[in-house]
Amino acid sequence: MTIYLEFDHKQNRCRTVSVKEAATIWGFSVQTVYNAIKAGTIQVVRISAKRVRISWREVQRVLAGGI
Repeated sequence: MTIYLEFDHKQNRCRTVSVKEAATIWGFSVQTVYNAIKAGTIQVVRISAKRVRISWREVQRVLAGGI
């Protein structure tokens, strides 16, 4: 699946959130978000071998339909 990042032209950066921020927005625990990432339910942008970010579009998708 291709992840398209929403680009914030005013701040000149892609709009992503951390796993902790996404968990807060969704009302989930951080561990639930990591479990969903591992299961492939939530798509992430891998920054390095251990760091991931979640695109704003993915945040909106989960808000609209749940996981």
